[in-house]
Amino acid sequence: MSDPILPLASDFPPAREEEWRRLVERVLRGRGLESLVSRTDDDIAVEPLYTRADAVGEEGLPGDFPALRGARAAGNLPAGWEVRQLHRHPDPEVAAAEITEDLARGVHAVWLRLDRRFTRGGETPDGTVL
Repeated sequence: MSDPILPLASDFPPAREEEWRRLVERVLRGRGLESLVSRTDDDIAVEPLYTRADAVGEEGLPGDFPALRGARAAGNLPAGWEVRQLHRHPDPEVAAAEITEDLARGVHAVWLRLDRRFTRGGETPDGTVL
């Protein structure tokens, strides 16, 4: 099955990896293509170009043997994506109102970051000791 040509790309000839490499080597002026390889914090190499030849075949379906695409058919969350909103307002009443509004608008989870004084046993504005 051939990939459809994107309308935006239809004015351009298909790109060839050899030509890309030749053009990049000319721009690098003697530095090798390896100078374009970056590394993640986990020391994983990120190449400057990936092609169809680099793609790994996706065997199986999510939730089915050999579970290469996940152990659950629905993914990590049975309901799909989890929409989480960060809240860090120092006033508990304002934070509660903001959280209530977000939950009413479809947020699934709340990431609550407490004010530093509350994480150290401080008092809330209404005198409640945490």
